[in-house]
Amino acid sequence: MSASYVAGLRALADWYEAHPEIPAPRADTIGYGHLNTRDEALAVARALGECKKSYDENLMVLSRNFGPIEVRFIFYRSRVCTKRVIGEEEV
Repeated sequence: MSASYVAGLRALADWYEAHPEIPAPRADTIGYGHLNTRDEALAVARALGECKKSYDENLMVLSRNFGPIEVRFIFYRSRVCTKRVIGEEEV
């Protein structure tokens, strides 16, 4: 993450605080799409701490709310997950 991006977010927050008459943006989610490596997934999970994990056949999403704003990190499961068999059931 670049220092200029973080500084921009702080400047934007300061601007909103100084101008309460301005409505907040309609978007309440910041998404980081399709990160590619297991190391990125581990770094995000550690940095988020307590977070929500959801997944489907193709994607895994880690998300956390910061007040009314949700930050969402999206990963391809095939690139970051290890398939493990945890048991077998005979039917």
